[in-house]
Amino acid sequence: MATKLTKAFAVFVGERGFEIANEEEVSQQPGEDYKLARQIFRNKRVLLPFLTKLAVEVNAKKRTFEFHVPNAEDSGHLRNFLLELEKIGYATEWTHKKSDFSVQLPSNEHQLRFFRSMWAEQCFRYAISTVVWKFCTDNHLAYKMFQNVKLTRKGESDLFTEMDLVVQIEKRFYLFEVKSGPMVNVMQWARREAAFVTEDGPARQIVCTIHDNIPANIFEPQILMTIGGIQNRLKRLLKSETHFSIIT
Repeated sequence: MATKLTKAFAVFVGERGFEIANEEEVSQQPGEDYKLARQIFRNKRVLLPFLTKLAVEVNAKKRTFEFHVPNAEDSGHLRNFLLELEKIGYATEWTHKKSDFSVQLPSNEHQLRFFRSMWAEQCFRYAISTVVWKFCTDNHLAYKMFQNVKLTRKGESDLFTEMDLVVQIEKRFYLFEVKSGPMVNVMQWARREAAFVTEDGPARQIVCTIHDNIPANIFEPQILMTIGGIQNRLKRLLKSETHFSIIT
């Protein structure tokens, strides 16, 4: 199902025995979920613990969520975030008394998906797109971004893998997988690495985690980036690529 926009990527995966079953171009005019993700990324200190704990409660099918914030500044950030959630119907009822918050979650499946894991994907998408846009603009490089890219083996209908985000810069591809949970599926990671990544090939796979306590070099030479370090690490990675003509 490759389009003109994904032709180069379709050729790349086709040479490896795969085809695109579905993809979505990342919009240049972000929706509400993306705007929320930007707010999360800019206020990570309080919103990441809040959303991580909230995801556990959502998966446990709880309808009410309690959270304590340790200081007034973070309480203000969380209050502003909940006001945004309220505007779009994601948190229709919530109360707070100083640093203690109580949130009643909606039952809409799309909204629950946001709280389970979509917020992490959107948060990384914001961080990645900001770096890619500046790098490519500064160096006059063409780029495209696609999300939720599903691949099957040629001639088969079963899904082989789904990539949260694919960034194409010139003829290079960066395959991003986002993990909101505390565990990284190393077997799945290795499976995709074997299928798409070679030392001198045009693709790199990057696994992203919201957990900054996981050592970023634990799986080297494979690439792991944490939410706190992704922008600086991605900048360094792109600048180190000898395939691009970097303007200094």
